Amino acid sequence: MKAGLSRATTVANYDCGPRFMNVNSGLLSAWAGVFRRAFRLVLPGVGLLFFLNCRLAVPGDESVDQSGALVALLSSSVQVLGGDSTLINRATTGLDAWQIGLGTSFRGGARGVSTAFQFSPPNWITSSGDDCVAVGIPDALKGSGCVFAQSSSTIGVCWTRILTSAGQAGRILDTTALMRNSYQSGAASAADKQSVFTHEIGHCLGLQHTTGDGTGTAPDCGASALNCIMFPSTAGADTPHASEISAVQSAYSPTVQSPTVDSSRYFSTSGSVVRHWSFPTFFVSASIGNGFSALEGTAPQTLPLPAGVITIMHALHEDGSETVQILDRDFRPLFAPANP
Repeated sequence: MKAGLSRATTVANYDCGPRFMNVNSGLLSAWAGVFRRAFRLVLPGVGLLFFLNCRLAVPGDESVDQSGALVALLSSSVQVLGGDSTLINRATTGLDAWQIGLGTSFRGGARGVSTAFQFSPPNWITSSGDDCVAVGIPDALKGSGCVFAQSSSTIGVCWTRILTSAGQAGRILDTTALMRNSYQSGAASAADKQSVFTHEIGHCLGLQHTTGDGTGTAPDCGASALNCIMFPSTAGADTPHASEISAVQSAYSPTVQSPTVDSSRYFSTSGSVVRHWSFPTFFVSASIGNGFSALEGTAPQTLPLPAGVITIMHALHEDGSETVQILDRDFRPLFAPANP
């Protein structure tokens, strides 16, 4: 059993009742429509999908909504929901690449994405077409707000919502990683396509870029920044360098702690390192690579956001550049974008 899954099952208590109580007739209709299109799911499949909305409450930490071990059962429903198996494999390979025991069997059929609340599940990986329409993507990031529509060269993005309040600055609340379908199915090498997933997951863990220009970003990996997966270009490494893995392990393995070994590799705000304060569980959308938009926003959300939440956006471009922008909690720009 992976370390991440073991920790989740050890410290968590099941709390499914409130989520079932919040199911209404509109939600049931949405589920029914999707099930009809998804090859008429049998009753056990329906039951498993409702388990997706079970919450694991972490004792002593009511502000963090992490995912439960029961959801691992949902992996059996991925094919029924139409997820692209190649993209699922790239997402799970990207999670494994960081070598801290991130669970790879968690699948999400729905996600609560009201920006006034912590997203549920909080950490999400998916892909979409050029309109960013996919299960688990907030409305503000779709259509005219879609990064793929705004730039034809954008191939992957991670949005990280964090706290900025005193005593909790840098604490990650939720993350959303989105890959561009056309790049993932295009002419790029399999290694480059995989590297986009791994790179964006690195951002969702709090890592910043390595540029090799000595301007305050993360240091080189060995003799060159090109040896780093966090170099902002597909021309860089395809897998994390040992020094990048060490930096992640110093923060998350075997227990969550303040980065002390190599905090220079983490993004920071107000002098505080950006990171998860409890071991993160990432959900791969069960419909990754396909729309199934009727499922959007159906997972209940119970944790309102406090004041002082901002969003860090890292958008990777095929031409070898990356846009970094600070947004508010609703994904509206606070500052002009930077292109390190």
